[in-house]
Parts: sequence; C-alpha cells; structure tokens
Amino acid sequence: MNKFQRITLFVGLALVFGLVKLVANPFASDNEYTRSSLSGLPGVAVLVESISSEMKREGLTQSQIASDVESKLQEAGIQVLTRENGLWVPGTSYLYVNVDAFKSKEYVYSIQLEFHQDVFLKRKPEIEVDASTWSKRYVSATSNFKAIRANTKDMVAIFINAFLSVNPRSLHSKK
Repeated sequence: MNKFQRITLFVGLALVFGLVKLVANPFASDNEYTRSSLSGLPGVAVLVESISSEMKREGLTQSQIASDVESKLQEAGIQVLTRENGLWVPGTSYLYVNVDAFKSKEYVYSIQLEFHQDVFLKRKPEIEVDASTWSKRYVSATSNFKAIRANTKDMVAIFINAFLSVNPRSLHSKK
C-alpha cells in the first residue's frame, strides 16, 4: 500500500468513525455546558465495551483498559464506584469507554469516552432516560500497538480535567 492509499484509507476511516459517532450522539462533547453536567457527582462507575477478538489476539484486553481507566481516576482523587454502587448514585452515572481497533498495515483505532447518566425530559418530567451528557472521541492510526493504551489514558485525563473543573478536588480526595 503506497502513501496515498494509506492516507486515503485513514481519512476514510476517520470520516466513517466520526459520522457514525456523530449520528449516534449529536449533542454531547467536552465544553463548558457539558462539563456542568458532571457537577456534584460523588464518583464515577466505569463501563468498558468488549474488545474485538482481533485486538485480544494482539494483546489488548477489556480488563487492561478498565484497570487503566480506574487507576487514572483514582490517581486524580476521583472515587471509582462499583457497578452495583454506581447504580444507586442519584443520576445513575457511569463513564463508558469504547476502544475499537483493527490492523491493516497499521493499527487503525478509535477511542470513545462518554459520560452517561439518568436525565428527565423537560417536557415530560416523569420520563427518565439514560443519556450521554459529556463525550470525547479520538481516531488515529499507529504502527505502535502500545500507543492505543497510552492514548486511551490520555483521553481519560481529558475526562478527569472536565470532572475536576466542576467538582472541587477536596470532595474527591482520599482520606
């Protein structure tokens, strides 16, 4: 595959990943408005999407990603809630992490983080739904497989900054 074909493939995949994610979730992103939806939370539960069998063969596992995400949150002083405990927190909030990758000549991958919580419809407050209120996405290609995990950690750091921007660190520090 020549350089032009690689660039065309990468741009095409970036567009596909981007359009699919945009259609699936057109409003959430990382900005002042969406960050405010993270305010007042006692901690974060983590839900990591299953990893493709191809990536498992390459050495990337769901448990590695979960451990990486939870460690970064704990290092930042953010309480990691268990799925059971997280379901009882008002707003039923969790950080959804999806790392999707495949290998052609290089690893082409996307990293998607979404913060989900229960919300009520303004027009019908008796209706409660799960919604993504904050999100960040990254699409890239690399020849270094380890870059996928490293970039996932970088994405979690972006979430941590968003979370801490609206939650005083003292509320989430370990005692």
